[in-house]
Amino acid sequence: MQHVVNSGDSHVWEPSDLWVRHLPERLREGALTVTPEDSGVETIRIGQRTVRREVPAMLEATRPPGVYGPEPRLADMDREGVWAELLFPTLGLWLYLADDDDLVYASARIYNEWVRDTFMARSPRFVPTAMVPLHDTARAVEESRWAAENGFKAIGLPCQPPAGLAFNSGAQEPLWSFLEEAGLRACFHVGTGADPVVERGPGGAVINYLETYAPVQRALAALIASATLERHPDLHLVFVECGASWLAALVERMEEGYHQHQRFARPQLSLLPGEIVRRQVHVTFQRDRAALRSLDITGVQAVMFGTDYPHLEGTWPRTQTILDEVFAGVDPAVAAAVAGGTFAELFDVEMPAADKAALAK
Repeated sequence: MQHVVNSGDSHVWEPSDLWVRHLPERLREGALTVTPEDSGVETIRIGQRTVRREVPAMLEATRPPGVYGPEPRLADMDREGVWAELLFPTLGLWLYLADDDDLVYASARIYNEWVRDTFMARSPRFVPTAMVPLHDTARAVEESRWAAENGFKAIGLPCQPPAGLAFNSGAQEPLWSFLEEAGLRACFHVGTGADPVVERGPGGAVINYLETYAPVQRALAALIASATLERHPDLHLVFVECGASWLAALVERMEEGYHQHQRFARPQLSLLPGEIVRRQVHVTFQRDRAALRSLDITGVQAVMFGTDYPHLEGTWPRTQTILDEVFAGVDPAVAAAVAGGTFAELFDVEMPAADKAALAK
């Protein structure tokens, strides 16, 4: 394989009845369920929230063999030249929509135990994120502590927090302090915390795909401008499946705004937004060639590759070919860092000797 790959964006596919089987009886009625309909639409229900969405007919046809279990998945990873993966839920991403605190935290723990026992216990090549809802900061810290004690290196947070808990409000301050102290990486996956469908008219599919990264930009801007990242210099944020070329534009826009309106800025920052991004922020992409043309603004370590396995937008089964296209004309040292080197450092992943040597060149 030409490229040594660690994927900063991959997904497991949970059993559809995982929560119905394991939730206590008093919460079972609100369990996350996904119900397909003959019309090609599926209905997602969690608590009192319902989302209906069209499912692409080709989704089943393109689903890789390693979707449901660790053994065939490792074979798929070997075929694609992928050593390690940062794992997110598929169905579980809808859990953040729940409006019942007991339901959402019980459901998150069920997923976290399942991914720990099914994937993490099988191989250190799997780096799962533990789901941590933000409905209650004390419970979010409790779940993060459980994650750290159970060997997780990262937690998954929604891009859009529950109503009234904005990222610049200071509401999550105890959580940021704990994550920094524990060395847990805070990972935000697109499309989480709100219904990602904002347009159902003409062009809706493309418009909605574009809109998925708008909450990501708002979250990052809030965490920088509120000085949250400045107060927690060892807290690393990872924004996933959102592309990466927008990051340079966000840095430029924020710095322009800070320079032009600095006397109105509260709080005052001791570092410019770009300096904070280069120190603490990472974003993943699948096919974003433009991101590699603005690394002088973002820094190399801010950009990481992700396969998005096994989803429709992912790179399977052409990962190496796609990377050849993305990295055409790119400095080999930069390509190595983006494809896998930064990931290995960020998540403390032990690479095979040959691959470690390749990343060090």
